[in-house]
Amino acid sequence: MRNHAVHHHAVLLVSHGSREPRSQRAAALLADRLALVLRWQRARVGIAQLECAAQPLHDQISRFVSDRRGQGSIAHCQILPLFLSAGVHARQDLPAQVDLAREQLARSGWRGELVVAPPLGLWPGWQEWLATSWASLSPVSYTHLRAHE
Repeated sequence: MRNHAVHHHAVLLVSHGSREPRSQRAAALLADRLALVLRWQRARVGIAQLECAAQPLHDQISRFVSDRRGQGSIAHCQILPLFLSAGVHARQDLPAQVDLAREQLARSGWRGELVVAPPLGLWPGWQEWLATSWASLSPVSYTHLRAHE
């Protein structure tokens, strides 16, 4: 039997969002791969969308953090924006939604921490990785890379 008092860490990948099923599958695949890398830390990994989702992002965050799934309480959730730059979504929209989620979670009694990481495109080494990986992408793959502000 699991000890439900154990505190876990979590990572929530936040994409822009799309109605395109291939985009949603790509985000899910990325989350699965990250979960595999982080499995020894017992970190929970999930995905959420800023736009084009059935629920607003703050509700998606709250649901992810409060859904224990038999894994105990989440004490720390790192929110990783899957954006290439620090545009309006990363600077304004995402922080506003995280603030709403914090308020919603506090009202429910959750006392954990939500931390927003810099957008993925600003991470050191990201551009080098993209440059070396670009050659291996099929034409179908890279047509789904989009910029939106």
